[in-house]
Amino acid sequence: MKNVSKSNDFIFEEVRNVIPAIFKALQKKYNDLKFKTEEELGLIYTEYLEYAYSKYSTVKTLLYKNEAKPLYNFYENVKLKNDRMDSVCTDNSNQIFDESNNVIITGTGGIGKSMLIKHIFVNQIQQQSSIPIFIELKAVNDFNIEDRGLEDFVYDMIKSHHLDIEKEYFIETLKMGKYLLLFDGLDEVSAVRRTWLNESIKKFVDIYNKNRYVVSSRPSEEFIGWTNFTEYEMEKLSKEQALSLIDKLDYDPKVKRTFYKELKTHLYDKHDSFASIPLLLTIMLMTYESGASIPDNLTDFYNQAFYTLYQRHDASKSGYKRELKAELSPEEFKSVVAYIGMQTFINSQVDFDVVRLDELLTRYTSKYYKKDIKTQDFIHDATSNACMMIQEGTDIKFAHRSFQEYFAAIGINQLEDYLQKKILTKWVKEDRNNIFAHKTFLNTLFSIQKERTYKNLCIPVIEEMDRYIEQFPNVDELTQTVFKFFRKREFRNKVSKLLFLLDEDVAYYFYLQFTIFNNIGVELEDLENHQSSQEVEAQIIAGWKNEEKKTWDELSEGDLILIRKWVEYWYLERHNYLKTWAEEVKKQTSVKKRTLRTIMDEI
Repeated sequence: MKNVSKSNDFIFEEVRNVIPAIFKALQKKYNDLKFKTEEELGLIYTEYLEYAYSKYSTVKTLLYKNEAKPLYNFYENVKLKNDRMDSVCTDNSNQIFDESNNVIITGTGGIGKSMLIKHIFVNQIQQQSSIPIFIELKAVNDFNIEDRGLEDFVYDMIKSHHLDIEKEYFIETLKMGKYLLLFDGLDEVSAVRRTWLNESIKKFVDIYNKNRYVVSSRPSEEFIGWTNFTEYEMEKLSKEQALSLIDKLDYDPKVKRTFYKELKTHLYDKHDSFASIPLLLTIMLMTYESGASIPDNLTDFYNQAFYTLYQRHDASKSGYKRELKAELSPEEFKSVVAYIGMQTFINSQVDFDVVRLDELLTRYTSKYYKKDIKTQDFIHDATSNACMMIQEGTDIKFAHRSFQEYFAAIGINQLEDYLQKKILTKWVKEDRNNIFAHKTFLNTLFSIQKERTYKNLCIPVIEEMDRYIEQFPNVDELTQTVFKFFRKREFRNKVSKLLFLLDEDVAYYFYLQFTIFNNIGVELEDLENHQSSQEVEAQIIAGWKNEEKKTWDELSEGDLILIRKWVEYWYLERHNYLKTWAEEVKKQTSVKKRTLRTIMDEI
């Protein structure tokens, strides 16, 4: 009750500070207001804030299964950084807006972006600075974008959060600038709606420019084009922050105490790539009792976590193993979850309802298992025993998207080559805006089936891009088509770089290149002409102002000469390297096949 009382105090102050100005402005414009007094309007906003506060001040995580816990029971204040300034503390959320009223917050999977956005929401109420509106962008996946705009979507969201105000009044309050709009999870939006949403958000911010905005997402190069936003990246947990987080968690005291000591003495230093990510740190704690060593790579880490969590004993009842209602072995359960992960991930479904889950289980059992799996039994095992999924009402989702991506890769691995190739090449183009964000999926694919990923994803994309590039008679036409604009940015170390936005038809290839080079063990710095490309890049932007943006038509003759060289060195050299590599891989593979066939003929 103590927390409820405090929240009510915050909300009361928020309403008292903001509502009079809103009421006065609406009263001045509308003679027929549905509410006649300030108090009536205040009650409307109070109901909204109480509902939203209750919703976003609690969180469901894999640690507590389906039980919602207060956010600050396990939230650790994080720091943000950008290219031009020192770290920004987030304990006071107003500091985020020191540089700009429009902010993008990026971070890798599991680092706690949604937790941070919830903190900002709650903290804004505590600060009584503005009325926060939390928008889960994944809901756009089910929104009819044909006939309606972003204003309609936002209005639908606030109505569902009990802000019972007429649309025309709400639009008018947007113009006043009384809100902080928190757009959470841009990377959770399907590819077919992503372009619409990107443009809609930028337009929305331009029109209703008196408000403040936060957009959260996994990293994406497309934000280069969001020139009226300041982009921050979430920093990983320091050792002190990791220890503080573990100390807060409600877990078996004995296990937690031992884990805390070992984290402090050596575990963090040895496994900082895992221990610095809140999600992975939590998994480390949950699997600590098994006594297994912590793997060096993420794929093995998730694999070990799955088996440990699925087969673990109840910590409160020594020797008592949790009931598995679906009666699936670890391998059987993993195969089912992999199928669900693949189907939902490829179709950009972050959440899915019980009906959809039942459909997927029916399809899986008819094709691969031949025995019925009761949906409710599976849900029990996935949420209560393995902690792989979370249930919220009739909706199901993976405990974290990183799990979904890991299992999606496992599911893809189970497919035959022809089907795998068809799915992967289609996915990489359709989800082109998000390729850079799906590191867990791609890295898992390379880890568990490197050669097949080369054959069924990398080489087909390289060959398709080669056909695309060959249609241009010269570098000028290629550059005009592929590069939307060039932009100079000065980074914190005073080094200036040439940033650019690629056309959507090739952007996914650019993102994929980094992963390919990483997995074939080639450093970009070692490529021929890399040094030359850097020298040319420095020459290009030497006379440009910081943040200056130029399209092809705006380039000077001197710029054009240098840009041609740079595209040759930077873009085409990389492609030609991968083209040669792909041809060599295909040659080696065919030799292996012939050799094997010859051997079999001799037997």
